[in-house]
Amino acid sequence: MNTIRDPTTGRSWATSRELIEFIVSVHHGYLRLSLPVVDQLIEQIVRKGLVPVHLMDRLQREFTALADLLDTHIAKEECWLFPKIRHLREPVGEVCWACQMDDGLEELMDRLAFDINEALTMFDQIAACLGDARWTGKGPLTDQLKEDVQELHENFVRHAQLEMNVLFPHVRELLQRHALAV
Repeated sequence: MNTIRDPTTGRSWATSRELIEFIVSVHHGYLRLSLPVVDQLIEQIVRKGLVPVHLMDRLQREFTALADLLDTHIAKEECWLFPKIRHLREPVGEVCWACQMDDGLEELMDRLAFDINEALTMFDQIAACLGDARWTGKGPLTDQLKEDVQELHENFVRHAQLEMNVLFPHVRELLQRHALAV
């Protein structure tokens, strides 16, 4: 059995199904819980008028775009990509496969990788906005917002690395093995 190993953390999974379950429960679960919390913090800061309106508008636009992208990313993975990957099977014989490989799998992974890179760029834009000196010394809500956004970013970076450096290469390897076996 080929173990799927994350070279960054050393963690391993016996199957792509186990890796997918880990991504969904740990990373997608975290995003589902954290995005509304950050959105609520932003709303509280808006109501209290702690930061100039134009900075809040910018932050709200950027965070809303990011949250929408991440929600869509999760849906694409859980509704399309992950079910397709779950149905991939190891070769049954020399050239016999348990199921038909989907030609669109590579393209779907490429689109999701593009979305991941776009989200990382959005995180950079949000960090630049929160790095403005006018956010400093505004109290515990703004401090909590900065901390929560940083934690969200760090979790998403781990999520992105796991997909782009571990899961996607593993699936591409399976697809390549299938192509060579045919």
